Amino acid sequence: MERGRAREKEAGKEFLRSLTSNARLIIAVPSRDRRGRPLPRRTRLQTQGVIEAAMLDACGGATTLRGVGLWRNESGEVVRERIVVVISYLPDLVSPAQVEAVRRCILHMFTAANQESIFAVVNERPFLVRPSDASGANEQAA
Repeated sequence: MERGRAREKEAGKEFLRSLTSNARLIIAVPSRDRRGRPLPRRTRLQTQGVIEAAMLDACGGATTLRGVGLWRNESGEVVRERIVVVISYLPDLVSPAQVEAVRRCILHMFTAANQESIFAVVNERPFLVRPSDASGANEQAA
C-alpha cells in the first residue's frame, strides 16, 4: 500500500515537471462529481472558465472541445458523461508562474467539481492527477 502511494506521489511530481517548453497539455473537465452525480450547469461553466483562463495565462490560448467520456466507478459500472476538453501548448520558455497557473486550475477542479482525480495528458502521456499531486510546491524540470 505504501509503495502505491509513493508511486502516485512521484507521478504527481512528474506531471508538474512535464509542463515544459512546447508541451501539449490536454485537460478533461468532467460534468459529474466523484459519486457520479451531474454537476450543476453553473459549476461546469465556471470550472471550464477557470481552466480556459489558466491556459490563456500559461499558454497564450486554448482550444475547447465538447465530447463524451467513459469510466468505471468503484462498482465496475460504466459511467458516461459529457466532458469538455481544453487543449493548449506551453510556450517556448515556460516560467514557474505559468506552471503555477496550471497547478492552480487543477486544484480548483478538485474542490469546485468535487473530483477524486483529474485526467490530463502532457505530450501524449496520460496522468490521473490527484489532489496531493497538485497541492505541493511548484516543481518544474530545468
